Amino acid sequence: MGEIKIVAMPVNTRAMHGTHLNTTRAAYAAHHRAKSHKMTPDFTSIPDLWAKIRTICMGPPVHCLHTLEIGAHGSPDSIDGISDAIGSDNTDVFAAQMMQNKDILCDRVHIYCSGCNTGIDFGPWDSIAENIADEIPFDLNDFPHRVSVYGTKGYKKQGTSNMRSNEVVKAEWTKNGRVTHPAYWNGEDATGDAAWNKINNW
Repeated sequence: MGEIKIVAMPVNTRAMHGTHLNTTRAAYAAHHRAKSHKMTPDFTSIPDLWAKIRTICMGPPVHCLHTLEIGAHGSPDSIDGISDAIGSDNTDVFAAQMMQNKDILCDRVHIYCSGCNTGIDFGPWDSIAENIADEIPFDLNDFPHRVSVYGTKGYKKQGTSNMRSNEVVKAEWTKNGRVTHPAYWNGEDATGDAAWNKINNW
């Protein structure tokens, strides 16, 4: 069975927070066509995301999911449509859907939360990347898949995981030096693989 890499983006609606992403959507589409990776640019919910992933993996030909990159707006507690914020926590829904579809997963899986600050702990709370990893623990009998979840170390400027071209900054500024988005206490300026915090499920 071959391995497949998929990039997913939320539908362009306020409900999924997928607005103002058209430039990113076009860049992702062009890159993934060139690399022969698959893209689902308009998922409407977590179940819809996994239904689309399953359709792609079942082919023909059949593939297992090796890499899922979710390209969206992000924060320490969310990546568009997936959140661990108080009152809107649905990381358990993402985990349940992933476990229900474990037959299409490779033995090793990589999930990239490709938005701003998704790998940053915020006060006493873990990052969205860490919370997703915690919800899908490796278990030799029930979930025999080693999953690495990646979150960004700052505000995302550009790039994708597959291009290894990510660039993040700890704060965003205007050209005249005014801070538009202040730094989190543990934010960083980084590029490439160094732009990600990696959390394993084992």
